[in-house]
Amino acid sequence: MDVQQKLNHPSMRPMNDSMLAKESWKIFQIVAEFVEGFERLAQLKPSVSIFGSARTPVDHPYYKLTEEIALALSDAGFGVVSGGGPGIMEAANKGAFAGKSPSVGLNINLTHEQTANEYQDISLYFRHFFSRKVMFVKYASAYVVMPGGFGTLDELAEILTLVQTQKTRKIPIILVHKPFWQGLLGWFQDVLVKEGTVDAADMDLMQLVDSPQEVVDAIFDHYEKRGFEPSAEEQQATKIHSLTLEIGSLAGVVSNAVQFCYEVCCNETLLEGSRLIIEEIQAKARCFDCAAEYLLIDLSFCCPECGSTAGDLICGEELRIKEMEID
Repeated sequence: MDVQQKLNHPSMRPMNDSMLAKESWKIFQIVAEFVEGFERLAQLKPSVSIFGSARTPVDHPYYKLTEEIALALSDAGFGVVSGGGPGIMEAANKGAFAGKSPSVGLNINLTHEQTANEYQDISLYFRHFFSRKVMFVKYASAYVVMPGGFGTLDELAEILTLVQTQKTRKIPIILVHKPFWQGLLGWFQDVLVKEGTVDAADMDLMQLVDSPQEVVDAIFDHYEKRGFEPSAEEQQATKIHSLTLEIGSLAGVVSNAVQFCYEVCCNETLLEGSRLIIEEIQAKARCFDCAAEYLLIDLSFCCPECGSTAGDLICGEELRIKEMEID
């Protein structure tokens, strides 16, 4: 392709102000979903996330099995979190709703399948799958995966990847109903392990069971000699050592964005009174008074030309943070 022709491509043109403003407002929507999720679920410990097909009818054996599992978990002291919709999600909420612990629905707006079920003590609503995914993982002490379709497989792959790469602590990942899952696990073993795309040890991240009691026992066996909170080793393994944020039109809230990204990426909530330690930070700022550009140090605006503390980060630049940890 001719270079000039490529430069004239719509994606290469500068974004106009109206389009930029529209995109920026989406950030508020996304942040609002995270904030509400953190506020509503922070006290939901311990909890178990349950996944499965939205298309499973009420009279199906999988529905009844899920309901029994959720009731057993709820009575054992676990909050139960589902996607809030019909099918297996409804069964999970229904079982927990009848038990001693909270039933939580993380509902999402879809063009088909998703309508909120009536068995929810706590209901959250999401527009974005990725913010909803964070809520499934952040407070989960275990994952219970019932028979399901692409969405269920997506959630299974997500948690396997996070645990495998130590982006979250190791938790029980329990697949329920052996006849449904044995074919997939066989393919993992015969193809993925054989081809070297996963390690043989990665297969141990999953457990395969059939009954509600086996689910409860698997979770308690995992936590028998440890608490539900991440160990010191797990906290260290999941810490962020470097982070790069692209600076956009909302650069004035950088410090909040850093804390927000820390909590999301580290799967760790900053307690009141704690602080972020940032060993090194690099960013460019522009003075409001004289328009001079300078290197920002420690998020402190001070123009070397005129001494003004009024300024903002330069759109399109990057904020580079190294060795983040909490004190």
